[in-house]
Amino acid sequence: MKSGIVALAIAAVGAAHLVQRDRHHKENKRLRIAQWHDRRVGELAENPAALGEMYTEITDLSEKATILRQNQWLCMWSAMFRLGYINENHLRENAKRFMQDKAGRLYWSVGGEHRMKTAQDAHDIKFTQVMDEAYQAELGAAA
Repeated sequence: MKSGIVALAIAAVGAAHLVQRDRHHKENKRLRIAQWHDRRVGELAENPAALGEMYTEITDLSEKATILRQNQWLCMWSAMFRLGYINENHLRENAKRFMQDKAGRLYWSVGGEHRMKTAQDAHDIKFTQVMDEAYQAELGAAA
C-alpha cells in the first residue's frame, strides 16, 4: 500500500516537473524571439527605407523610424509584463504616458489594430487591451 502511494507521489512530482520544464521552454523561446525581433526592428529604425511595403500610409522615413522605435518600447514592455517584471498597474501607467506622446499615438494608429488581430494568447490580449484603453482615453481627452 505504501509503495503504491510513493509511486503515485513520484509520478506526480515527475509530471509537475515536465509541465514546468515545458512552460520554461516556451517562455524561453518567446524571449529569444522577442530579442531577435527587437534587434531587427532596431536595424530597420536605422534604415526605415528597408521597410518597403510596410507602413505604406506613412511616407516620411523619419516617421517610419519613429514608429519602429515606439514598437521597440511596446515589445520590451510586453516581454517585461509577460515575465512579471512589471505588473498590470505599472503597464497601465506606461501605456498612459506612451499615449500622451504624439509618437506613441502615431504608432498605435498605424499598428494597434494589427497587434489586436495578431494577439496569440491571454497575455497578448491583455497587453493590447491595456494599450488600446490608454489610446482611446487619450483620444477622448484630446477631443
